[in-house]
Amino acid sequence: MYSLENEPEGFGESIAPRFGSRAALERLNTILHLPFTQGMQDWDVELADASRLGEFCALYETGRLDIEERFALMRLIVASLDDLLSVGDPGGALELVTRVIRVLRKDCALHFHTVEYWCLLEEDDPKNVFAVTPLLRQVWRECFEPEYARGIER
Repeated sequence: MYSLENEPEGFGESIAPRFGSRAALERLNTILHLPFTQGMQDWDVELADASRLGEFCALYETGRLDIEERFALMRLIVASLDDLLSVGDPGGALELVTRVIRVLRKDCALHFHTVEYWCLLEEDDPKNVFAVTPLLRQVWRECFEPEYARGIER
C-alpha cells in the first residue's frame, strides 16, 4: 500500500512520476489495444474512453503492472472518468467512481501529480474545473492535506 508516511519526505512532490514512460504507454497500448499514434500529445486525454472505464479499472486492480504502468493507467482512468462525468448523470457511474477513488486513496503517493493536476487547486470558479475535479479534491483533502499540515507543524 502506498502512503506518504512510508516514503521519504517530499516523495509526492519530487519522486512521484509526472508522465507515463514511453515503455509503459507502449505496453498499455498493446494490452488494451488502444489506437495510439505517434503524434499524440496527451496520451491519457486523447485515449480516454468512458465506455471502457470498468475494463481499465479491472486491469489496474488485477493486472501484473509495474509502477510506471500503473501510474500511466491511472491517468487514463481519471481522464475516462472525467469523460463519463461530463455527460451529466451517467447511469452506473457510482460504482466506477467508488472504484477509482478507492484505488487513488490506496496508491495516493504514486498518483500525487495526477490528483494535483485534476484538482485545479488554484481555481475557485466551479465553471472552470473538470467534471472530475470535485472528486479529486476530496482525494487531495484526505490524502495530501494532512501530510502538508504535519510538515508545517515540524
